[in-house]
Formats: sequence, structure tokens, C-alpha cells
Amino acid sequence: MRLWLPVPRRSDGSDLDSNAPPELRTPPGAVWWISVSAVLVGGTVAGVAWWLLAALPANGLQAPERATARQGAVQTALAAGAGMGAAITLMLAFRRQRHQELAARVTAHDADERRITELYAKAAEQLGSDKAAVRLAGLYALERLARDNSDHAQTIVNVVCAYLRMPYNLTSPPGTQQPPGPWPAESGSTDHDGERHVRVTAQRVLRGLLQIEYPGRWHPTPLSRGLDIDLAGATLIHVDFRNCNVGSADFTGAQFLGSASFANARFYGRATFSSAHFRGSARFGGVLFDMEDLRGGAVFHSIGDFREVVFHGEADFNGVTFHGTAVFNQAEFAERASFGLGAAFHGGILFDGAIVRQPQQKHNWPAGWHVIVQADGQGHPAYSAGDALSPTGSGDQQ
Repeated sequence: MRLWLPVPRRSDGSDLDSNAPPELRTPPGAVWWISVSAVLVGGTVAGVAWWLLAALPANGLQAPERATARQGAVQTALAAGAGMGAAITLMLAFRRQRHQELAARVTAHDADERRITELYAKAAEQLGSDKAAVRLAGLYALERLARDNSDHAQTIVNVVCAYLRMPYNLTSPPGTQQPPGPWPAESGSTDHDGERHVRVTAQRVLRGLLQIEYPGRWHPTPLSRGLDIDLAGATLIHVDFRNCNVGSADFTGAQFLGSASFANARFYGRATFSSAHFRGSARFGGVLFDMEDLRGGAVFHSIGDFREVVFHGEADFNGVTFHGTAVFNQAEFAERASFGLGAAFHGGILFDGAIVRQPQQKHNWPAGWHVIVQADGQGHPAYSAGDALSPTGSGDQQ
């Protein structure tokens, strides 16, 4: 198995580390410092001598007294020059000490970066092994690396997602009627014992990384809106993303085998589920969506549970197929809701206690459903008896 992994980098190509020490500048040459010091000392001596000599009275002093006064002025000027030299020496000593401290920080940082790079490279090599136990060790090494070095968390999440996007097939996909656990590997597989276990472990590692409160997560920093995940086309087995904080999420064309739970997760960016297939129950209870996108053929083969979900942006279910019951009880629609353009509900749909914040919007509800506006200006979906789709029946809305 060969797996190509990215090296942690910034967009400008440098290593990703927001806590990196400042770069050390090349200090000016000795000639420059000697010249500046000579000018300062000489200027101090000349300036003090001129000031003191100019202050001597023109008359009233005898020749011996004037000579003594001039000698004293010169001595004071030389002392001032010596003081200036001592100040320059102290400044240079402080600068040297500061430079040594920065050099020590840079050296320690470079050593840490080398250690992280070595660990990362080793984990990447392990993920490419043909032995499941070695791949598991690589996953756990990456997880620990992300927990100890939050600046590399997004890169490591990208690596885990890349592993899960690699092609994987099952001879008999696990459905709701099949209990959790290992299933037979596909025919012709060279890893009959562990690839499924490795992938389930990768999902658990990913979930753990999405639940960490990284420094700055709740402040306006790159991590404040969660980490991005790209699982387009991935095969996921009994996936569990409960209580995760996610930036943008791409599940386009993903295959969810067995149950899928996103309960109480928070999506800060666009969450795309276009053409995804949920083979078992899909539970999104309590999820907060900034912008979800299920249009384009997402299919729910069992129950689709969206109870208490908050849709901050447009709720777009155009073209989505529900073979089981679609549950939107206590859901909140802050913007436009659309359930048309080829949406199919073969197992009925429920909106008990759902709230429509902007009932004046041009919504597109399933057949038989409309919005009743309350006195507080909010709307609630209601079913009209005798229409094509019963709330719990098996009518279709095309």
C-alpha cells in the first residue's frame, strides 16, 4: 500500500508553526559599531569640553586659576566620554545576551521541528504498511502528534481524511440488521484481518481530533471555526461525529455503511452531503448548520433524523430521497427551506414543533405542508389532511 502524505507547511511554503520564534537578523559588522562608538564618545567629549570651557568667565580669573579650570573641564569631558563608552558597552552586552537567548529559542524550536518532522514521517511510513497493526500504530502516532502540537492539527486531520478516502469495498455492507463488529473482507483483499479495523480506528481518531478545544478555537483565529474535513467519496462504517466542531465538511458521494451519528455537532462552514448514501439510520439531532447542502441526490435508506437541528442558512433538501421517515421535529429554520425539485419522501415526514423564523420567505415545502404564522411572527409547518403526503404515511413527493 502506498500513501502520499503532505508535509506540514504554510501557504508560503514555510513550516506551519504560529509560535515560531522571531528570525535572527545578521548583526552589523565590527567596523560599523567601532565607527558609531568613536563618534558618540568623541562627540560627548568635545561637546562637554566646549560647554564647560564656554562657561568660564572671560575676566576675573588669574592665569593659574584659568589653567586649573580648563584642566578640570577637560577631565570632566573625558569622564563624560568614558561614561558614554560604558553605556555603549552595557548596551552591546545586553544586545549580545538578547541575541544568545533568541539563538537558544531558535535552536530549541528547530530541534522540536526536526522531532515533529521525524515523527510525522515515521507515522506516514507506517500508514503505508501492508500490516494492519503497523497502520494502527501510525494512526495513534498522528493522533498524539496533533494533540501535542495543535499547529499541525489541520494537516494531520487532512492525512486521516486522505486515508479514509482511499478505495475500499465490502462484500456485504453492514446494514441496520447487522450488529457492529468486523465483517468479512472483500474477496481478493491482501489484508483479510485488519483493514476494516484500521478504518474504524481512523474514524475514531478523527472524531477525537475534532473534539479538542485547540488554543484560540473560540477566538477569531484560523482554528476558531473548527478544523476542515474532506471525506468526499469515502466509505465510512458506523461513523460517529457526535459533539464535534467542524469548519467546512465535504461528504460528497460518501458511503455511510451502518448507522451515522452527527448529534450535537457544530458545522461552522459549508457542510456538503451531495450524492451521499446513508445505508443505515442517519441522526443529526441537535446539529447547528451554518450552511448545509444535501442537494444533488443524497439518499437516506433508513430514518433521517433532523430533530432539534438549527439551520442558520438555507435548508436545501432539493433532490434528496428519504426511504425511511424524515424527522424534523423541533427543528429551526432561520432562512429559506426547500424540499422540492425531485425530493422524495417514501416513509413520510414529520415537522412536530418545528419553527420557521422567516415565514414570509418563499419556502418550498413537501406536498401537503404549509406554514401557519403565529402572533409572534414565527411560523410552524402544518399538514393539510387530504393532500398527497401524509406525515407518517408512505406517499411520495416528486
